[in-house]
Amino acid sequence: KAEVLWETAANKNIFNITADGNVPVNLVFDGRQADTDRLKTVLGKITSEEGKLDAVKAEYNKLATSLKTKDIVFKANLANYQEAQKLFSASIDSYNQKLAAYNQQVEFWNTRGGAPKGEYEKLLREQEAIAALQTQLAPEQERLSQMYNALNTQKEEYNSMVAQLNNVAEIYNRLTVDVNQKVEYYNEVQGERDEFITGLYVSGGGEDRIDVFQFYDREDLVITIAHEMGHALGLGHATSVNSIMYSKTGSQKMQISTEDVEMLNAVCAQN
Repeated sequence: KAEVLWETAANKNIFNITADGNVPVNLVFDGRQADTDRLKTVLGKITSEEGKLDAVKAEYNKLATSLKTKDIVFKANLANYQEAQKLFSASIDSYNQKLAAYNQQVEFWNTRGGAPKGEYEKLLREQEAIAALQTQLAPEQERLSQMYNALNTQKEEYNSMVAQLNNVAEIYNRLTVDVNQKVEYYNEVQGERDEFITGLYVSGGGEDRIDVFQFYDREDLVITIAHEMGHALGLGHATSVNSIMYSKTGSQKMQISTEDVEMLNAVCAQN
């Protein structure tokens, strides 16, 4: 189906599909598709398309609220960690200065054959104080390490929820095409969120392949593959939201746009 889209628009044979082709198409199952399947199960119980849109919007708003809370908590914990790290760094600097001064005194007296009794006892006291300070720094360093690990865990959870949020927005955009509803709200969200990768054309290191990570239905799958096949041809991203080669899914139909054809002709002319 994806091949036919391009070849119909170009009016010529472009691709040859064989089992041992040079550019394999891989379906990669990860959290993106898992979230999509979970949401599709919920939507499968809803009869009207409008009802499905409402359900997806409710899911999106729930995730957005949770994400905002996680963001607030993470930033607060990050500020606490940075303050603790600042204080610890100051303590380390103080320790290093005292240790350097102590070593300098030891070296001074060693060059003179040894320190007098009073100076020697003073050096011993300084050595004990430095050792005590080092002992005090160890648990603080461990506490900072635990705080850092906790922050990384929170960051991973945050990123996972961002991926879920992006996934829901992509599904919403796809559903709106079916019911011809406007998507200004989610288009605004798209401008603020990270890029959500549904498919990827990989070229380099002696390897060329197309990986597909997420699709909502058969039409969505065809459009995603057609998009990546366009990249395999050497096409970049289009500017029109209706073009197969537009950077985000949501508004495309299963047809090659005028802009797509112009981009294809430009690449063909160069080659």
